[in-house]
Amino acid sequence: MNEQILQEISEFCRARGLAESTFGRRAVNDGKLASRLRNGGRITTDTLDRIRAFMARNSDGVPARRRVLFEPTPPGNLPIVKSTAVPPVASESPATIRSAISVSSTTDKSICSS
Repeated sequence: MNEQILQEISEFCRARGLAESTFGRRAVNDGKLASRLRNGGRITTDTLDRIRAFMARNSDGVPARRRVLFEPTPPGNLPIVKSTAVPPVASESPATIRSAISVSSTTDKSICSS
């Protein structure tokens, strides 16, 4: 009996584009349903009825489409991005940076000492 229901589940999932774990979760709130059946697990007649009812409700003949987060853009319709010039940053001389570091480190020591 397990082989028969597993075959039905597998065919349903393939046709609908569902993972078996998603099927189990949606049908009977058990994401490991197919895995348990493959490993010799047993199900009640109530669970079998729920599985078959789920398949009947969702067998409209149209394959399920996976959710797409971004629609692909056709090659000829790519947006043109113009670069903007970034103003140059005024650079400090290394000597100025060194003196700023030494001043801050000496000030920190005097403030931190108690």
